[in-house]
Amino acid sequence: MDFEDEIQFNASPHEIYELIIDEKKHQEFSNAYVEIERKIDGKCNWYNSMFGEIISLKQDRQIIHTWRGNDWPEDHYATVYFVFKNITEGTLIEFKLKGIPDTEPFCSIDWKAGWEVAYWKPMREWLKKRS
Repeated sequence: MDFEDEIQFNASPHEIYELIIDEKKHQEFSNAYVEIERKIDGKCNWYNSMFGEIISLKQDRQIIHTWRGNDWPEDHYATVYFVFKNITEGTLIEFKLKGIPDTEPFCSIDWKAGWEVAYWKPMREWLKKRS
């Protein structure tokens, strides 16, 4: 199962890229434990419940990493794609989550709402405080 979305931010691609990949900034906007080894094959731990590894980093343009929940089927990883596009209003993220488990409860989750609550809304609030 896959999920795709486009999200717009009133900030530069550099700011959004750093907010996602920089461990300290990610902790600040999420107000949660985050560990990110910022390199190819670097290990990641988001919120002590999601784990993965960095596949690709293209400064201010793209982040690709594997991703799995600690409650997912054993050894099942999805792939997360963040592509950052410079637009007049700031940044457009072309977001893809590919390989979500096709079993319950994962196939019934509202992934759009989940990412909005966990990522996009806290990121906007963090950026608003900094402006």
